[in-house]
Amino acid sequence: MDEPMSNEDIAEKVFRFVCGWFGVTKDEILSKSRRRVLADARTVWCYVMRRRTDLSLPELGRRIERTHVTVMYHVTKGCDCEKDRKLNPYCHDAIEWVALSL
Repeated sequence: MDEPMSNEDIAEKVFRFVCGWFGVTKDEILSKSRRRVLADARTVWCYVMRRRTDLSLPELGRRIERTHVTVMYHVTKGCDCEKDRKLNPYCHDAIEWVALSL
């Protein structure tokens, strides 16, 4: 039987997926840029990480160089996107796809 993935492995796998899906680099996601594509990539990363790991909001924030409040915002936005595809179809599809690939 396969061993469960560690939080580190999940984080890197989600980063790779999000970077490929949105056509950005990890450095761009970690940057201070507020470009829409990067904000959407952060939303997907935060939402999936919150659902798939036991990491706290502050720990997730440290991993993407943001505050826990920013992570909470992205998690809430991701939850809204997952529930209602019309809000942001691209994020909705990314969340569904990464969930299937983990």
